[in-house]
Amino acid sequence: VDEGVIKAIQDALRDAWGNSSSSHEAGKRAREQIERARGQVARMVCGGRSLDDADVRAGDVVFTSGGTESNNQVLHTAIRHYHQSFAGRKVPSGALPHLVISDLEHDSIRLPAETARDEGRIELTVAPSDRHGLVRPDTVLTALQPNTVLV
Repeated sequence: VDEGVIKAIQDALRDAWGNSSSSHEAGKRAREQIERARGQVARMVCGGRSLDDADVRAGDVVFTSGGTESNNQVLHTAIRHYHQSFAGRKVPSGALPHLVISDLEHDSIRLPAETARDEGRIELTVAPSDRHGLVRPDTVLTALQPNTVLV
């Protein structure tokens, strides 16, 4: 582990251990470190360009507790965004948001996608993997539909 990472973790554990939503000093320090990290990630995503000229803002960076929470957030946001894109207009008849996943997905993707399908909230295509454990690009391309919101 890089020494800078170790130092940042040690500093946070010592000085910024509070709840970042709290108004006490440790909470304020935690909030400051989180906001600084958001800016650092945003600059990294922008290739080091100034955030004034970038398509990404520090406020666009969301930290989660891990991969499962991140996957769920992306899946549910894609579904919600599909419906919001028709604000004030009727969603085309029978056009649910469509997701393409593979048969190799982690449960944090597969289970919520299958639940959303079973609840009638999405259409779901499961792209098969081959005998080598690979999902071929042409298989995914064939699965795409006009209402595909997430692959």
